[in-house]
Amino acid sequence: DNPASTAVVDCSIKFDNLKCGEMAAERIVEALEAKYGSPKGRVVNVYGAMSSECWRLRKDGFDAVMAKYPDIEKIEVPGEGERSKSQEALTNVIAKYDKEIDAVHCPSDDPGLGCAEAMQIAGMWYPVGDENHVIFVTGDGEPDAVKYLQEGYYDAIIVEDAYAYGPMAVDMLVQYIFKGEPCSSKINKPRTLMASTRSPPTGRNL
Repeated sequence: DNPASTAVVDCSIKFDNLKCGEMAAERIVEALEAKYGSPKGRVVNVYGAMSSECWRLRKDGFDAVMAKYPDIEKIEVPGEGERSKSQEALTNVIAKYDKEIDAVHCPSDDPGLGCAEAMQIAGMWYPVGDENHVIFVTGDGEPDAVKYLQEGYYDAIIVEDAYAYGPMAVDMLVQYIFKGEPCSSKINKPRTLMASTRSPPTGRNL
């Protein structure tokens, strides 16, 4: 998750975490617009540990997009990237706001599953298209999260395709060793959006 600090690295292939956060926020904004006719509502961001460059950049990207929409109330709580802490953090928000939440974002799938558990315990777990559905977006693309997406409970996952790292690294080695060509010091890997195909509901008046 963090750059090497004690070694010289000629090339690093990294997931574009800033863009991951931006894409997650954009997806939530789109869903809020579909629900209310304009981007407004209450959004909870259960962000990861700030000691991790990965989660810090995802939060920065998410915050940058959300800052463009003054009618969206953004609530930020630390989940530290842990499932149990993320569940507890969201549970506290649900209690504080008496379940009046329009969207939840968690930057990674494992702590996101903790948020999903909090929603289920609170009786707020409804599929996309149901009038009681809470918009739900995470990142990475782990199997358990993809299952929820396929079942229609998640609105989107910003996918980090781990299988692509190997071929990209081999391409850079071939370029550098066999072709004698310089390689970039850092390559940001593209993102993929997996989204629910169900229609969002129209919502309560704000």
